[in-house]
Amino acid sequence: MRRIITLLFLIGIIVGITIPAYSSVENVKVGGDFTIYGAYRHDFSFTNNYKTNDFLQSSVRVWVSAQLSNNVSTMIRLINERDWGQSIGEIQFPDPSNGNVTLDLAYVKIITPTCYSITIGRQDLKIGQGFVIGSQYNAVNYNSGQPGFGGSGGVADLLAPDLGLQKSFDAIKIDYKDEILPLSGQAFVAKINGNSTSNATPPLANNNDVDLYGLSLLYAPTNWSIEPYIIDEYNYGYQATMNPNPPPTEILPYAVPNSDSSLSAAGLRGTLKIPSAPGLSFKGEYAKQFGTDEQQYQSYEGWAGYIGGKYIFQTTMKPYIDLQYSLYSGQTPGNANIKAWQPMYPSGLSSQFGAIGYPAVWAMLYGGQGFNGATQYYAPYYPGVKVAKIGIGFQPLTRLAVYINYYNLSLDKKLPAIGLGTVTSDSVGNELDLGLNYAYSQDVNFGLTVGQLFRGDYIKDYLANGMTTDDPWEALGSMTVSF
Repeated sequence: MRRIITLLFLIGIIVGITIPAYSSVENVKVGGDFTIYGAYRHDFSFTNNYKTNDFLQSSVRVWVSAQLSNNVSTMIRLINERDWGQSIGEIQFPDPSNGNVTLDLAYVKIITPTCYSITIGRQDLKIGQGFVIGSQYNAVNYNSGQPGFGGSGGVADLLAPDLGLQKSFDAIKIDYKDEILPLSGQAFVAKINGNSTSNATPPLANNNDVDLYGLSLLYAPTNWSIEPYIIDEYNYGYQATMNPNPPPTEILPYAVPNSDSSLSAAGLRGTLKIPSAPGLSFKGEYAKQFGTDEQQYQSYEGWAGYIGGKYIFQTTMKPYIDLQYSLYSGQTPGNANIKAWQPMYPSGLSSQFGAIGYPAVWAMLYGGQGFNGATQYYAPYYPGVKVAKIGIGFQPLTRLAVYINYYNLSLDKKLPAIGLGTVTSDSVGNELDLGLNYAYSQDVNFGLTVGQLFRGDYIKDYLANGMTTDDPWEALGSMTVSF
């Protein structure tokens, strides 16, 4: 696959350099947006630590785009994300990146006389709805000091990383769009982590060199679409991982610190609209992982997928019902290979897991340092998760939207966390979110979300370990202004 993408890349470069180098600015646009969050969060840690957290947080973006002659355009966008009370440039704890102004987008796009275009630089990458590839950062690895991500871009260490807006990749991408058929595609190579010290002694957690390759095709007639894709994350000098059930302090030795590993995923996404039933639509996606963890000599065999449907009633207030079921495969103790799905670079996780389930449950299950600062599981051994979602909503006023989302979360496999005992229940919990969105004007929007996660027995009896804890809940208000 890498050879195919490299070939496409070289073709794009050859086409690009045939375009005359002289360019003049034909059109310059300036714009941006800022979002302010006010939040109160209670007991997201599932422990007696950090029980309450109330804060104000903002994300501000300013962009400049220039349309040049000869079908060449550029985009630069700066971003500042910080918790209020943190000054730009101030030396802070735990991470001085909170409050920095950093580069969010910076790319050049060249449109060729044929059906191709090439984009070079820091840019957004997304396949489908972002189930596998959509954001380099999420609530698990958002801060700039997270090992393995190289501090690329100076991403802020926020109190609510799930609300952060940065997601771009340093990449080269070729897009294709057929002039006759409803066929399009993309091929890209992204640098996730750049480092030439993979043979360092002793090996460090962030010294590996990581590249991401992707290829997708989308065939989208009027009422349906199908999109096959393949992804490969190639890790030069892959780092050691942990046993599925080791003692708390046992870490496998770096026996082969310069070994290379490849984690690949092949997937298929589809959508369908029913012409005879306006407002009715379906979607689904399945992805299977393969490749080898050369450090542990294990094969990747995880899978993930979802299926969903939505119906918008054709009435004045546009009421709708939205159903979706998602599954990320988990690991069974004793498996010779890695059966657990390895999260790559997904986006849209809050909609899939819930306003609380994303920052609390996702971070807990997939090795992130959550609000309690403790990691429950270590890559690549995860229990997996199943999520059933029911959403309803309507528009009582032209500018006001109301919705209620219910989520049921459970483990796919009863995999014990590091240092804890036997898991007797797979019930993570049930979440209920109520949300309001009000469009004050075309450029100003207000939002309010109130939600609670009712803990299942897995959290009550297993993680709490006898401690008296509460069901986590939050109240989150927001204001977004675009200009």
